[in-house]
Amino acid sequence: MSYEYKEFSFSTPYLSKSSILTYKFCPFDFYLQKVEGVEFKQTESMKRGNRFHDWVDRLYDEIDKEALINGETTIREEYKSTMDEDFSLKSRAELQLYKNFIEMEEERWEQVDDKEEFFPIKTEEFLVDEDLMYFGTYDRLDKFDGDEEEEEHIVIDYKTGEYKDWKMSDYRFQLYGYKHLIESNYDDFNVTHLGVVFPLEKKSIIEKFKSITGTYFYKRVKNTREKILNREFPKKGACEYCDMYKDCRE
Repeated sequence: MSYEYKEFSFSTPYLSKSSILTYKFCPFDFYLQKVEGVEFKQTESMKRGNRFHDWVDRLYDEIDKEALINGETTIREEYKSTMDEDFSLKSRAELQLYKNFIEMEEERWEQVDDKEEFFPIKTEEFLVDEDLMYFGTYDRLDKFDGDEEEEEHIVIDYKTGEYKDWKMSDYRFQLYGYKHLIESNYDDFNVTHLGVVFPLEKKSIIEKFKSITGTYFYKRVKNTREKILNREFPKKGACEYCDMYKDCRE
């Protein structure tokens, strides 16, 4: 998949969940980032999230899966072996994030009967649908252990912040986008469920996708793109919650 699809232009208005959520938060924010190309400084929470995602992305490639299955090592031992040498320099809050995640994985390991299915099918994959002009990178794709005869799959996203109930519609929108991208690029995956993991709170949400979520996803992508192409970039008025730009609040 080409990196150029990430570059928005009015002639090739490719969108992602991030750009759509940015537009929802503040259309002028979208304009500054995607049209003017203004760079913003990452917050500490963003940096922490990126570090965690980078670690999880390489985690399942580096651990000894065969030794785990054979009982020669443990989840805790294997996961810790993949951490950076400067891991001890991370803040207490960031350390808690990793500690909780490892404990969640230990519990999940005990609950899985077929240990081969404990490991993801795919991780951190960038996909594009040229017809919808939509792209994204999902965190993880697993086989879902359901009751149906047809094989089912679950797409999973990691959130390093706190769970917020009012964000559930955005979570569902985001995960349905990943479902769409996976099924548009592969014939052998049937993504029936979504999973959102919050290691900071040791919380996981698993749901079956509803058809109404798909209807909402496609409508939202279409409506957002139409507003962007119509050059609708008003300031949303949420400036006190925006850490990106200090000079556009006047």
